Amino acid sequence: MGEHRLYLLSGLVQLVEKSPHIGTVPLHLSVQRKWIEDKDPLPTPREKATILVKMMSYELKGNEELLNDYLKLILDIYQSSSYSRSEFTVKLEPAFLLGCRKAAIQPSSFLLIWIRYLAKTYAAWYTAIENLQEVLDEVVDFNQDAQNVSHNENQTSSRKQREVAGEALAQLYAELGETDIFYGQWRRKSLCIETNAAMSYEQIG
Repeated sequence: MGEHRLYLLSGLVQLVEKSPHIGTVPLHLSVQRKWIEDKDPLPTPREKATILVKMMSYELKGNEELLNDYLKLILDIYQSSSYSRSEFTVKLEPAFLLGCRKAAIQPSSFLLIWIRYLAKTYAAWYTAIENLQEVLDEVVDFNQDAQNVSHNENQTSSRKQREVAGEALAQLYAELGETDIFYGQWRRKSLCIETNAAMSYEQIG
């Protein structure tokens, strides 16, 4: 972008903060997602984070669908291993906390990442594992009740929550060196018999 980068970024910030037209929001989100997925050196992580934090103003525009799209982008960033423990995610903490308190975008997905962070940072391993296990148990009970009543969108939502909780739990076990429990957790998540068998062979060396 060269010397024109600053003018472009300044214009984007002005549009995000001051434009009353929500029709420009999907364009802003698509530009940000492309920058993040391409991992280009420019704009810098600091510049990307600044714009993304400014986009928290979407909460005030009263459009839940656009806000959900924005929070989904934030969630994808925190779930990406390439951005784990980076300055980029540190600067996005205000947007992450917004996701934790918004009900429409599955706040459990944000909270599960938060629980995993607390376990690693403050050595709260036992508490974090117990909380994640409770999430798994609650989702299983919910799915059983939903099957007895009707099939609806909540089942898809709860399935996603279970996947996120299971992955977070497996990662904590891996961090602790509990390899047997780690493999067992992933074998429970496998969809194919061949995958289960391969994990079993790898587990026993």
